[in-house]
Amino acid sequence: MAVTFSNIINIFATPTEVFKNIKKSPKWLVVFGVICVVSLICGYIMIPFTQKIMEKIFTAKMSDENMQETLSTIARYRMFFLLLVPIPLLIKWFFIGLLLYLGAILFDAQENNFRTVYAVVVHTELILLLMEVINLLILHIKGVEAINNITDLKTIIGLEYFLSDKSQNIPLAALLNQFNVFSVWYVATLSIGMSVVCQLKKWKSAILVFCVWLIGVGFQYAFTLLSENMLHMMGK
Repeated sequence: MAVTFSNIINIFATPTEVFKNIKKSPKWLVVFGVICVVSLICGYIMIPFTQKIMEKIFTAKMSDENMQETLSTIARYRMFFLLLVPIPLLIKWFFIGLLLYLGAILFDAQENNFRTVYAVVVHTELILLLMEVINLLILHIKGVEAINNITDLKTIIGLEYFLSDKSQNIPLAALLNQFNVFSVWYVATLSIGMSVVCQLKKWKSAILVFCVWLIGVGFQYAFTLLSENMLHMMGK
């Protein structure tokens, strides 16, 4: 247990040592529990910010009566959806782990074990969790009053910084936002992990992880685009 908690802290500073520990003992349940608890807390604290965005969106697309009814329905089931957070996380990690595992086979990995790869993916998620926590802290410093558009919910700056008006193309802004310092950190750390546990050459590990990450970014872009189209349909 001491090693597990040490891994949670050291993943940010000495990832190579963490991945060596994981290779010996690929445990991830405690890390999963930590991620779930922190994610639920962050989701709950985010409610005032997401509430304001929903009010702005629905005000422009619905009558006042329909808007209040919709917001009331969302509020009623909000905690239920928050409690479902672990499910998409497990699914996301499974597919990332599977793609990395299969990719490692194609790259002729000297060692390859799906359970170990999965544990590496779960531990590396802590970097993205840190990003969400920092994002939330910055939002609270700015205050709810500073939130005018859905793009304002993302305070970690990425390539969307170069867009003149992010609100004019929200899916593109969301896509470009994925290219930020935390994403680079995440990809680099996961690359180290695959190199350690699968005995892959560093350049092979980096290419594999980057390709899998790009696939994930593509799915997120498609989801954002679909959500945007559904909102436009609601407004018709």
